[in-house]
Amino acid sequence: MPPTTEHEVLSDLFRKHPEFAAELLRDLLGLRLPEFDEVRRESVDFTNIKPAPYFADAAIVLTRKLSAGEQIPRQQRRRGRPRGDSPVSVPTLGIIVEIQRDDDPDKRYSWPVYVSTYAALLRCTAVLLVICTSDRIARWASEPITVGEPDFILRPLVLGPSAIPRVTDPDVAQQHPELTVLSARVNSDGDDAADVIRALAMALKSVDPDDAKLYYHVVLDGLTPPARDLLHRELKTVSAVMRDDPRAAKLQQLVEGAWAEGEAKGKAEGKAEGKAEGEAHGRIVALLQVLAARRIDVPEAVRERITTCTDLDQLEIWIRRSVTATNVKELFE
Repeated sequence: MPPTTEHEVLSDLFRKHPEFAAELLRDLLGLRLPEFDEVRRESVDFTNIKPAPYFADAAIVLTRKLSAGEQIPRQQRRRGRPRGDSPVSVPTLGIIVEIQRDDDPDKRYSWPVYVSTYAALLRCTAVLLVICTSDRIARWASEPITVGEPDFILRPLVLGPSAIPRVTDPDVAQQHPELTVLSARVNSDGDDAADVIRALAMALKSVDPDDAKLYYHVVLDGLTPPARDLLHRELKTVSAVMRDDPRAAKLQQLVEGAWAEGEAKGKAEGKAEGKAEGEAHGRIVALLQVLAARRIDVPEAVRERITTCTDLDQLEIWIRRSVTATNVKELFE
């Protein structure tokens, strides 16, 4: 089954390719990374105080192999471990990745738990990387979090749409497919939207078919219907060109599945939209009938306000008020 939520599929992007988090910190946020030669996923369960559950979206660690005869760094020595018992590698940086689609006051308290607990588990520095789907949320997430006084402050490292480059070059897309996917997810509008989508199609061509399927689902819900149609056409073109490539069959299956999913989703959205429009029309008619029966004058400007309203809850409020209102102004008070 494909991922079902935007939050989960974006999280999966980092869970499957943890090195992408390190690349974003270095290349987009300018963080100087410590020496490392391996990047891997870790557990995302930071529940160290029961019963409160703390689960990060992704937990990643950079590690460095110890050279022959090199001692374990003092902070890495675990209680009960002999001093000469060197592990193959030691952690050098922990990265907590969070996907944020809306402002959530609870994160101001859970994020410090993630970072401090991960730092304690790894015995090294840990940072918080927050990927936001809008610049408004990015501004909120960037606010420093005071954990304790005087200077115990967590400063999240945040990337929103305006900080993520718009990848439009096909060669760059194939060299950096994960960045291209993230770019398409948050930057699929604007004058160069078509170039962004074409670059995405080239990125999907360059990766393993299983990754292509994951990446497709990462961007799907963020695309406008025209952008989605363009992506499907570009994927069809790419799969046709790749017909002699062993990956072509799986990419073609993705294209065919994409069309089927897109059509099913469009029909479902159309039905839901039609139902909502029908309910709104019914309430508008009912409201105007009540006002007419009670001989309340409805100026043209007010009539337009009523007939263009699509908020079912608001229409219901106006209907209730119309029963006792003595003039049309009382509907809006």
